[in-house]
Amino acid sequence: MDATIDYSVLGDPEGMEVLASELLLRAETIGAAAQSLARRVDAMSFEGPAAAELRQKMTERTRRAERVAVQLQERAVALRRAAGRAHDEIAELRRLQARRAEEGGDLS
Repeated sequence: MDATIDYSVLGDPEGMEVLASELLLRAETIGAAAQSLARRVDAMSFEGPAAAELRQKMTERTRRAERVAVQLQERAVALRRAAGRAHDEIAELRRLQARRAEEGGDLS
């Protein structure tokens, strides 16, 4: 999965929706990987002097991945809301331009 995100779509509702979908896909992938890792860590038997520390570090990393997944989901939801607002604003601007054109003026 490509790690770069194209933010040049901001202001383009359709592009923003695509970006939100990409963010959700990445969130799902990270979340699933974190859950899988958590199950594996829980199933492992740790022994020896470093066992507790290793389990703790693995648990911390799993929780961090879960937090990242949630953050990506939240950003995707916010981006979808912003895409809706951008779509509405563009539609309103087009209505105003059409009305102005009918009246003999131009809003461009």
